[in-house]
Amino acid sequence: MPLLEASLLLTKVERSEGDELIDIRLSNVSDAAFDLRVVSGHRFNGPPSTMRVEPHSDLDLAISGESRASFEIAFEVLNAFTAPESHPTLRLEVEVAPASPAE
Repeated sequence: MPLLEASLLLTKVERSEGDELIDIRLSNVSDAAFDLRVVSGHRFNGPPSTMRVEPHSDLDLAISGESRASFEIAFEVLNAFTAPESHPTLRLEVEVAPASPAE
């Protein structure tokens, strides 16, 4: 859904020290809040599998248990509908840059 893809963006992706977590920032650049449920099976440190991203705000998340440098994360948008009782799924490609060596 182009409107969802234009409204919710990944604006930060980095692997934390020790490579245990991937920190991402989900930015809502629209005037509407989005209620999301994780449907890709990823585990997050912090918020539950259901979360809200307020208008013109950011939501910082930490993904645990993901070792790949490239993967897809998917959210069901609970306050949007494609048909009665049917919610769209927003899929975002995550590209993790290699960790820079410590100096």
